[in-house]
Amino acid sequence: MRRHLMIKLMALMMGLVLLIVSVVGLLLFTNIALNYNQNFYAQMEDLIGRAEFLHLHEGKAEAFIDFISRQEEVNPLTTDRHYYVLKEGVVVSGNSYGGIMEKTKNLKKVLKGEPSTRAFIFFEPLDFAYNLKTEGYTLYIIDHRTALFASMKDYLMLFLQALLAGAVLTVLLSFLFSKSFLVPIRRLTQSAKEMEQEGIFNQIPATTHDEVGELTRVFNAMGHRITRNLNTLQVLLENIPKPLFAVNEQGTIVQTNEAFKRLFRTPPPKNLFLEEHQEERRFLIQIEDRFFHVYRTPFLMEKGKEGILFLLDDITEAEALENERKQFVANVSHELKTPLTVIKSYSETLQEGDLDEQTAKRFLAVIEKNTDHMNNTVSQLLELSKTESSPAAAKEPLDLSEAILEIAEAMHLEFAKKELQFIPQLPQKRILLCEPDQVRRVIINLLSNSVKYSNAGGKIEVALEEAEGGVLFSVKDEGIGIDQKHIPFLFDKFYRVDKARSRETGGTGLGLSIVRAVAEKMGGWVRVESTLGEGSCFTCYFPDETN
Repeated sequence: MRRHLMIKLMALMMGLVLLIVSVVGLLLFTNIALNYNQNFYAQMEDLIGRAEFLHLHEGKAEAFIDFISRQEEVNPLTTDRHYYVLKEGVVVSGNSYGGIMEKTKNLKKVLKGEPSTRAFIFFEPLDFAYNLKTEGYTLYIIDHRTALFASMKDYLMLFLQALLAGAVLTVLLSFLFSKSFLVPIRRLTQSAKEMEQEGIFNQIPATTHDEVGELTRVFNAMGHRITRNLNTLQVLLENIPKPLFAVNEQGTIVQTNEAFKRLFRTPPPKNLFLEEHQEERRFLIQIEDRFFHVYRTPFLMEKGKEGILFLLDDITEAEALENERKQFVANVSHELKTPLTVIKSYSETLQEGDLDEQTAKRFLAVIEKNTDHMNNTVSQLLELSKTESSPAAAKEPLDLSEAILEIAEAMHLEFAKKELQFIPQLPQKRILLCEPDQVRRVIINLLSNSVKYSNAGGKIEVALEEAEGGVLFSVKDEGIGIDQKHIPFLFDKFYRVDKARSRETGGTGLGLSIVRAVAEKMGGWVRVESTLGEGSCFTCYFPDETN
């Protein structure tokens, strides 16, 4: 393209030069021819004037012919002019050998008595005719322009040489001009292509102060502005935490951000976004086990083509929290409904007053037991909520070995009821920087859980072991054990392996949930290993900042 523009500029300048030179040449040659013609007619008039002064045109023809033959204006040795003296249209004398002449239009007019006319440049013969007063005689002179044509030929050769030199100079100057003019344009074009194809802007030096230089400076300013805007837009797109992608008219993904790349290893099917939701601006989809709100916005791409921008809002966690909230409300309602139903029915029976004292006491005991169960449930719910939502309190040093032994001593009666053997495997002293009340709650819940589900006469082993960055606290029993299908849900709120036995022992299904909440809040974890019919082992890891 740039060569085409250079050739056009060179051709334009060459054509302009040729036009100017041609016009000048035409005017020059025309002026030379006109001057030659005017000089010819001036000489002819001067010749006739001298003849008339001598009255030779009125006397005998021989004297006039003799006068004419001796005039320099018609000398065949110095001019290319031939003269003829005609009598009644027949040549009787002249300086042309053979006496043959062509009767021109002008001569014919003069022979008829009309005035002589003048020739115009090259298009008519350059001649002169004059009727003498001597009856029947006519002087006719014709100039063959040999000298004029020779002179014009010389001028033409010089003109052509000058034209050739001018053409070469014009080509050279036009090439240099076009090159100096096109180099900045080439740079502008190259920089624009790089910015379009690769998004890279290279500043172009503005070396002149003319319009091209001004255009270059404006282009540089525009390029910097576009680059800044693109970089800002790119940073915004890359740092949007929600997945974002754009597709073309064929549904092919043409642009994504980092959040989209992290979420999808392979692009999702097109029909999820295009075919099934062509007219919807906002819709809900499921991809594998995740749920998304999708926001759809059309936009214009290159060359006026249409594209679609999709923003994905991952609501999987929100859906899970909502489901968990609904399940939690249902579980709490269920946990409270059962004892409330018992309390209501027993209290209504007591109000009737038809019961003996022993039965009434038994009914009151049932009401008290269910009231205690509700109170225990509410207390543990409050404790769990406080553990999950409250900020971390100030940490204090706690001797785990001493705390475990104190709690075991406090639960002595519960161990004794089932004749359980408590076997501690503890160091003499193990200090842990923590929230003492929270850790004590974990110890109490795990020991109480083992007591509830241990068989009479069994053993409960408690141990502390050092671990990398913390300490492991484990409680192992020889109880009924847990089926493996229950292990993944064991720490969920209100989850019970054996609901009948749990109610019988007064369990709320929140103890292990509290244990997990405390451990995770401290940055630790809790795990369980169990074999059905043989017993379970709960292990809790406490990070230790003192190390």
